[in-house]
Order: sequence, then structure tokens, then C-alpha cells
Amino acid sequence: MKKRYALAFLLTALAGTALHFAYDWCLSPLVGLFAPVNESVWEHLKLLFWPFLAAGFALTHGQAEKPAAKRNGKNEKEVAQIVCTASFRLNTDQ
Repeated sequence: MKKRYALAFLLTALAGTALHFAYDWCLSPLVGLFAPVNESVWEHLKLLFWPFLAAGFALTHGQAEKPAAKRNGKNEKEVAQIVCTASFRLNTDQ
């Protein structure tokens, strides 16, 4: 595994842990947009979303997107759409 991925994982885990307590440290509505306010699942998704978004930007900064022909046949967007659609249909019985 590349060192930068390990570092990104470590920093993401530390940022998520810090976000868990951020609203208790600073009772600001602005902090509440990024940190969980209560113990609901929805609020805890913020612990994953914001650090993962930052890590994604940091890991892809300065890299141009590869054309579809040079991605070794991997169609990430299409696979993501299929997985999302399938999971929605399985969870809603449609």
C-alpha cells in the first residue's frame, strides 16, 4: 500500500474522531453543520463524509482524469450507478 493512502487513512480517522467531539467543544451552529449534534445515525454519517471528502480531494489534487480508454476497462461511474440502483431496489422491495 502506498504511504500516502496510509497517511490519508490515518488523518481521516483522526479527523473523524475529532469531529465526534467538536460540537461539545464549540456549541456553534456552524460547527453543527460539519460535526454530529446528537447520536443519530444521520449525524454520525458526518463523521465519515467530511473527512472522506477532504481525503478524496487531497489524494486526487493535481491529477488529471484519465480517458475512459486508458482506465484498463474499469468503468467506475457505471459500476457505482448499478450498485446504488441495486441496493435501493433491494432495500425498498421494488
